[in-house]
Amino acid sequence: MKTEVKSWVWRRAVAIAIGYLCLYGLRGEATVTISEWNPIFRGIDHAVGHKAPGGGDTRLQYVSMFRIDLQDPDIRFLSTPRIANYVQGSQETASAPVSRYVQDNKVQVAINANFYNPGEVDDIGHPMNVLGLHISQGQLVGPPDPDRYRSSVYISTNNHVAFYPTNWPLANTNGIYTAVTGEYPLIINGVNVANNLTSKVAGRNPRTLIGATKDGRYLFLLVIDGRQDGFWSDGAEDEDSADWLLRLGAYNAINLDGGGSSTMAMEYCPGHAVLLNHPSELLARGRERYVGSHLGVFAKPLSGFIFDVTTEPGLSAAVIAWKTQAPATTQLQYGATTNYGSLTPLDSTLGANHEVTLEGFKPGQTVYFNMLSKADGQTYSNRWCLILGTGDPVPIFGMEKKWKYQTNNLDGVAWTLPGYNDSKWLGEGPGLLYYEDNPNVGPKGTLLPILSTGPTRLPMTYYYRSTFTNPFPVAPISLTFSNYIDDGAVFYLNGVEIQRVRMPAAPAPIQFTTKASSYPCNGDATMDCPVVFTVTGDALTNIVAGPNILAVEVHNYDPGSPDSVFGTALFGVPGDVPVKPPNLSITFDSVAAKVRIAWQGGAGMSLQQTATLGVTASWSAVPSGAASPVVLPVDSATRYFRLHSP
Repeated sequence: MKTEVKSWVWRRAVAIAIGYLCLYGLRGEATVTISEWNPIFRGIDHAVGHKAPGGGDTRLQYVSMFRIDLQDPDIRFLSTPRIANYVQGSQETASAPVSRYVQDNKVQVAINANFYNPGEVDDIGHPMNVLGLHISQGQLVGPPDPDRYRSSVYISTNNHVAFYPTNWPLANTNGIYTAVTGEYPLIINGVNVANNLTSKVAGRNPRTLIGATKDGRYLFLLVIDGRQDGFWSDGAEDEDSADWLLRLGAYNAINLDGGGSSTMAMEYCPGHAVLLNHPSELLARGRERYVGSHLGVFAKPLSGFIFDVTTEPGLSAAVIAWKTQAPATTQLQYGATTNYGSLTPLDSTLGANHEVTLEGFKPGQTVYFNMLSKADGQTYSNRWCLILGTGDPVPIFGMEKKWKYQTNNLDGVAWTLPGYNDSKWLGEGPGLLYYEDNPNVGPKGTLLPILSTGPTRLPMTYYYRSTFTNPFPVAPISLTFSNYIDDGAVFYLNGVEIQRVRMPAAPAPIQFTTKASSYPCNGDATMDCPVVFTVTGDALTNIVAGPNILAVEVHNYDPGSPDSVFGTALFGVPGDVPVKPPNLSITFDSVAAKVRIAWQGGAGMSLQQTATLGVTASWSAVPSGAASPVVLPVDSATRYFRLHSP
């Protein structure tokens, strides 16, 4: 076995020299290929592996893999931190898909890590119980398990990695910043210890794996796709998993959680992540699984020829600018997916400052683009993305917002309209407005009135009204409401319904006696149980400049409900950011006696010329002036040029 491992490593070293790796199974039955390592961040390389069936071996496998350089000073790890209101053994972490974990925690890459319970949840942020030792930022999240989940990986603050294949009794965790745990080891000190016949997770399944080299220089994170037999990847048994890791040079390795949880994601651009594998959960449910344990890695961007990228997004267009280390050309690949599909015209004028305007997209659409600059025969690129029509949310008001409130039945009364007279209502009182004794509900602001001390002491419905001022010069792109609601609610903006929360779906009428369809979390709107929704598009057409009226009715789940809670904070994304007008550039070629006129952006505009300026100027179209660039002969006449929109 040791000879075989050495042979694989030797072949890998030779193959890297020619740009790809092609390995063969020990019996020559299946062809295994591994791409060259592709740097994606400083200290993080990515590669893909593929096993094609052959002979008597029918296995089809696709593997996505990271190689983490633990000697890079900027590499840091983040396993899933504790949830708010942490309770060991039952409420340890918050569920999230791996791509969302990348986005929310601003890590550059991530995989799923420990096993967890419950295995399937339908909401992000659901309390989860991590199985086996799990340490995040030096803090214990999941306790060790002496029975099953005890193959642990320790990572210290200086990125020293230690593997404990049977971590019981528990190894010393002093100075350990990160720890994740699987159920069993695959490789111990260079030896494949996997046994498909005795595996605790038998069969061909998607797998998530972690391993490291003997010298501790590199950490490997692998995801093997599965449950997509015959067309993408069949999955792997444990011996397959160990085989892949040994090919990479792993000396110790364990199996982390697999199945529908097996997911690998990377940051594609700030605040946005893409998947690097095909999770089986996507086929089964149309989305990633919401897992309870993740392992993420922070890293610095690659330093390269293209740098200092800036974007200025608008509703349906954006200005993209970058700089280069030396004068170079300007061009952009772009599109609605990472496959791009479109190219801007090549601006062959050499320069160190570059700018391109993209137009014709929809508000809210994600635009992927790849900057291309060529210098000295070499083309350099840098991928990026942005979301049009959005920017950083701006707070409009907080949870302490004051509301007027009412307990009377208002069926048939136009109480949601701006012109309604609420001067005789109760309040104003700041949020949270409540009748609640749970200390985890807060911050409590205004105690609500009750009807009596009997079993139906609360009204079925509380009504609320408040005014806010639109802070933007134009209508916002979106409004995001962050709420604490017990139990259900209907929201109105200037008299128009904009959202229902845990209420019968529209168009079912809402009356004073209408019951909420469910209740929050364990029955209380606790601090770890917010309701967040965003209103955009046609639902915002009735927002006005100046004062706006928000009206909310909060309904109980049943007449005997012991509590009611309401509070909301509002954030808005500003409207369109003006896009810079296109700039003309003129380059003279004295040898060829030609002038080159070029521009970026200005969709639908055309180049015009005139001999004089002023109110009497007569502008005419330049031949071939509908697209950049335009090349014209140089003569003795004076001419002025402009871009004109019909």
